[in-house]
Amino acid sequence: MYFLISSTKFDPYLLTLGWNRDESESKSPFFLLNYHLDRLRDAALKHNWTQHAVSALSPRSVLASCHQAVPNTANAFKVHPP
Repeated sequence: MYFLISSTKFDPYLLTLGWNRDESESKSPFFLLNYHLDRLRDAALKHNWTQHAVSALSPRSVLASCHQAVPNTANAFKVHPP
């Protein structure tokens, strides 16, 4: 068994940058999150994960997980698996 992991940066400053957008084209406090999500999906497909597992990597679920991992939204923070 193995896991796919990715880490990103949370920084409120990223909301001021027009190019850092999420899947819904909204400004995002997570650095290039949509690219991390694309890489996770591609890796899951390449390693023959079930369609159910791949579909669990939805933009909404990944964004919710990232928000849960950030303890303080006033400061920059590296988001990574526990």
